[in-house]
Order: sequence, then structure tokens, then C-alpha cells
Amino acid sequence: MKKADDLSRLRSEYENRKRRFVGSDLYSPFNLVNLFAIQQRQRAILFFLKRFGFSNLANLRILEMGCGDGGVLAELFSIGATPEKLYGVDLLKIAWR
Repeated sequence: MKKADDLSRLRSEYENRKRRFVGSDLYSPFNLVNLFAIQQRQRAILFFLKRFGFSNLANLRILEMGCGDGGVLAELFSIGATPEKLYGVDLLKIAWR
């Protein structure tokens, strides 16, 4: 079954990544390169939300596909989205920090 093989491969890759980056600050906000990438993403999200007239997120239901640990959902909450209207889906179960 191709689907099961793909999911197994994805799980394996994430486990390998976890081992490779143990003790690393690659994805830490204290890593200035990563912080810059996070801020670039935030600027892009705000730009497009404003461009398409979504300056008030409180009444929107928002779904993020591939949400990982929910970092982007937390950012949307910080700019006015209602927590009960934020949804995230990911292929892998990720323990919340």
C-alpha cells in the first residue's frame, strides 16, 4: 500500500530529524536566522490578510493544514483570531509543548 508506505517514510524522516537536531537551536527563536524566517512569514501573512480585507479575525473559522505544533495558529491568535475558531490538522501526532 503506497499510502501506508508514505506515512511510514514520513514518520521515519521526522524521527531521524529529531535525532540529528538534538541539542540544536536550528528552529529556536534564539537562532537569529530562524527568528528572521518567522518574522518574514508573519509579515507575509499580515500583508495578505490585509490585502484581501481580513483585518478582523475574531469571527473567522481558520483551518491550517500541516499545522505541526501549532505555531502559526498561536500567531493568528495573537493577532485577534478566536481560539475556539482555530483548527489545525497534521499527518503526524505531535506532543504539545
